[in-house]
Amino acid sequence: MDTEDGLTNGEYEELCADMRAVNEQYFDLYIRDLSKTRISRAKVNQYLGDVDVFLNDYLLRYSIHTMVEGPRMIADYLGDFFIKKLPWSTPASIKTTATSLKKFYECMLRHGKIPQADYDFLCSEIRKNLAKWCKFCEAYNTPEKPEIDDPDGPLIFYL
Repeated sequence: MDTEDGLTNGEYEELCADMRAVNEQYFDLYIRDLSKTRISRAKVNQYLGDVDVFLNDYLLRYSIHTMVEGPRMIADYLGDFFIKKLPWSTPASIKTTATSLKKFYECMLRHGKIPQADYDFLCSEIRKNLAKWCKFCEAYNTPEKPEIDDPDGPLIFYL
């Protein structure tokens, strides 16, 4: 069976493995930068976990996307995929993941791995949309349940 990119599954998995190896180099750089701060080991692990899901799951899910392409895909990730596909999605986890990704991409910017315009785009998208994403997540996770005495809502009978 072929992927959306026209690759066989074996070819696709091989490219994903190659991309994960490249991503490990970015993680190493990020860990070195974080180790120079007073951030706790638990927080470092949280940041790494958040970034790992983004780089090695989301960006490689349907097609091969590089870390450099990530900032331009942040709205789809946090505003849709994260909410609908990840069972731990909450408004709070969206906020912490946004922070993790901003810190990661700030590190990548400092080391010349992404252009300033992409980092600015990422920050702008998060700033403009974070409240909306959190509201959508809250609604998605708590679908309205009609009240029995609600004249507009359906009555639910259990037999």
